[in-house]
Amino acid sequence: MPWLLLLACEPVSGPRVAPFSNLGDGGVEAPRCVPGDTRACRPPGKEGLACASGEQRCGEDGTWGSCVFDELPIAGTWVLTGEGRREACQPSYLDAPRFSLAATPLVITQTSSESFGLASPPSGFRMVGGELLVRCVRFRTIEDSDRGAITYDWSGEIEGPGRIEGNFTGSGPGSCATRGSFRIDY
Repeated sequence: MPWLLLLACEPVSGPRVAPFSNLGDGGVEAPRCVPGDTRACRPPGKEGLACASGEQRCGEDGTWGSCVFDELPIAGTWVLTGEGRREACQPSYLDAPRFSLAATPLVITQTSSESFGLASPPSGFRMVGGELLVRCVRFRTIEDSDRGAITYDWSGEIEGPGRIEGNFTGSGPGSCATRGSFRIDY
């Protein structure tokens, strides 16, 4: 014969002193934080961007505060260098198994904490949009050549004061595909 053991419990009075508070979905209690603790956080919709991290601090009430980000100014003169390769071009003489980006000075204006643009573009060169999200930097450039336009998409991360590093991809002229890495000193 199986045994059945029954225990009687009395309710505990007073506030609950556990790492949980407020019932979440399905009646499961959500974890609380320890006042003073910090953790990395990301803006909504940008959870996959490692360079878009900020910091949250646990308040005295045991709940996480707002995500705080350092604003990093990037305006000034950028000196862009790097290397890449261009392939699958028609005509094939435009292929370049390796090319260098010369030290090109670009004057950048920061129009807000999240956007920037090119102040005085070199002839035949333009920047179309510039986005700054915490430490992530993304922008697109278009360069006119005698064979057609070359579009580059740049994506990098602020690595320290005055330095951005990342990768670029591009297309054009014609069927050419370009990729490489870059560094910006400012």
